[in-house]
This record gives sequence, C-alpha cells and structure tokens, in this order.
Amino acid sequence: MRTLLPLTLVLVGCAPMYRPHLIRSPMLDAPGDQHAAFDISPGGAQLSYATSPAQGLGVRGDLQGDLVGGPYGLASAGVGHVRAGERGLRLGLWLDAGAGAAMASLSTSVTTSNGTTTSSTTLRGPLLQVSGAAELGWEGELVATGLELRTVEQLVFHSEGSDAEGLGHLTSAEAIAVLRTGGGVVAGQGFVGLSLPLYGNGGTGVQLPLILGLGVVVRPTHTDADGG
Repeated sequence: MRTLLPLTLVLVGCAPMYRPHLIRSPMLDAPGDQHAAFDISPGGAQLSYATSPAQGLGVRGDLQGDLVGGPYGLASAGVGHVRAGERGLRLGLWLDAGAGAAMASLSTSVTTSNGTTTSSTTLRGPLLQVSGAAELGWEGELVATGLELRTVEQLVFHSEGSDAEGLGHLTSAEAIAVLRTGGGVVAGQGFVGLSLPLYGNGGTGVQLPLILGLGVVVRPTHTDADGG
C-alpha cells in the first residue's frame, strides 16, 4: 500500500511593527550646515531635518509614517558628534530616541491536499525606540556616498485589541549605504541596506531584512566638499 504525504505550502504576510529608518543626516559638515530630506521606502515615508549648531555638534529629528501597510507613526530626535575631515571625509556618531504607535496584521495560509487554512494575528500599541549609530562618508562636488552602522532597540506596549500581551521587544543590527547625486542646494539620494534581528520575543511582528529607499535632500547652507 502506498501512502501519499500531503503537500504543504505556507504563506506569511505581515506589516511589521518595526520599520527601519533611512539615514537621517548623512554628511553634515560645518557649523550652520542644514539638511532637510523627504524619503520613501517600502516601510512608508520619512521627513527629516538635521543641523550643526556648533563645531562638532549635530542635532536631528524626523517623522516616519505609513498609512498603507500600517498604520504606523514614529517621531524621533537625536544628538551627535559630527566632523568634516580632509578631502571630503565625513564622520558622525549619533544617539536617537523616539516614540509613536503602530498596528500590524500577520496572516498565515497553509495549503495542503485537504485545502487551505488561513489564520491572522493583529498587533497594536504604543512604541518606544532608541538607537546608536556611526556614520562614515565622503562628499565630492557632484557625488557623495556614506555608510551607517547602527543598533536599534524597539519596545511595543501591546494595547487593547492586540493579540499579544505585555511588552514586545526587538534588538536589531543594521548597515545602510547612501548614494547622493547633485552638488547644489537640492540633491537626490538612494539607500540600500540590511536589518538583522539580534534578539526579540516575537511581539513586534516579522522584520523586513532589506532596507531600500529613494528621496530628495535640500541643503540651504550647503558648503563645498572640503567643508569650507
């Protein structure tokens, strides 16, 4: 007698509770330098502003939101040490913190020879997020490029209507590169990177590992590539 094992296909779809930031302030240089940027990614849109009010000091803030795959919203602010080196080199060390709220829907479909079974899970609640980042970049007259390495901790306080209870948490390690073109006040920029989970309890949904984004940056006080 021959026994046929049923074919099983599992499909998972999710709008995650954690959406990685794009780089919020690549390549600040001299005191008074300002960057305002609008970027879009699969995780939503991001509006950010950064400036250097004094030698070596950088401050920045941003709003991150998504009404299509969420809803999701997060506001954050940060402070850091920024430095412009010779031949267009840029360095930044940043500490950021933010708060917001989100909802995520996870659906799982299991298909066998007996049919398809679908289950869904909803996560929702306020968010807290802290991160530390190191940025290294180079800026020329028409092209600039940079790399940011960071670690992010996100906490989710599950509220009424969430299928999870208590505190959800996720610690991630991320690397993201930026390429910027345009040497004037307005420039275009693109991002690509990876977001890898280090530790979590599953209360933040399924993390998206690939970071992608496109945007435009406005630099009303833009200086030349040597920081002058």
